[in-house]
Amino acid sequence: MVLQALLLDSFRFFRNHLFSILLIIVPVVFPIELFRDYYAESLVGQEANLTSEFPVLLIGLLAYPIYAGGIIFFIASVISGKRLNARSCWLLGLKFWGPFLLLSLLLGVVTGLGFVLFMVPGVIALVRFSFAEFDLLLKGKSPVDALRLSWDATR
Repeated sequence: MVLQALLLDSFRFFRNHLFSILLIIVPVVFPIELFRDYYAESLVGQEANLTSEFPVLLIGLLAYPIYAGGIIFFIASVISGKRLNARSCWLLGLKFWGPFLLLSLLLGVVTGLGFVLFMVPGVIALVRFSFAEFDLLLKGKSPVDALRLSWDATR
């Protein structure tokens, strides 16, 4: 019963704030997707490999902290009753861009390594570090401290 209530509450939140969330995500992701399509079209006939896909992956990786951080700040602002606009969310995402990028890379390495080690350790790492982004952005912790806090909170 509690799980159902949590899922319905989450669904209502995202349904009620979908337009605001799209205003945060789309202006950042849309140009990247246009570049990806243009770049892929320029490589027609060539075999896709990591070297040819690197520019697209790099741009996506560099943009991720802006919109993901913005979404986290938006959700926190709605919950606190002080709703932020999309521009404020982007600026907060930019403010924490470096630490958030470092945390994203650390999470990617740890969970990727866990998935290489037979899937279960990867799932465990994803669950144990699920609060790290929130600890980094909302509590102002360093990336390593955020990972540690998340690990302890999900014990």
